[in-house]
Amino acid sequence: MKARGLEKAQGFSLIELMIVCAIISILAAIAIPGLLSSLDKSKQVSTLALLRSYSSALEIYNADNITYPVTTDMNQLVEVLKPFSETLRTDDEWGHSLHYEVTTGADYTIRSYGKDGIPGAYVTPQTRYVFELDLGVSNGQITGGVE
Repeated sequence: MKARGLEKAQGFSLIELMIVCAIISILAAIAIPGLLSSLDKSKQVSTLALLRSYSSALEIYNADNITYPVTTDMNQLVEVLKPFSETLRTDDEWGHSLHYEVTTGADYTIRSYGKDGIPGAYVTPQTRYVFELDLGVSNGQITGGVE
């Protein structure tokens, strides 16, 4: 017959659980900023692709009409350019409105104000990871953004 004594408890101790939680927290603290930066980078690249689509549609419109559309209303611009591109929309990937400026039908600029939605300086190759900076296309050339 076995003597009934204290049997060893099964399971994890509080210290072991706290160590596991600390390790998971450290890994999350390292990984999350990188993931958020990747999300912003993808939004920046997608917005730049949208601006290029606008530029292509505007160049085709200009070839047909010898001028660029004269409007400041993005909804109206999308309607005018619809025959040339079905993928145009009025907001960038951060949900902020795009801005179109044209001078006498000869020069245009389409601009996204970046993550913060506030006008400012353009992105350069040196500042490509500052997502609050502006992206832009002017007369078919990228004026703010990274190739």
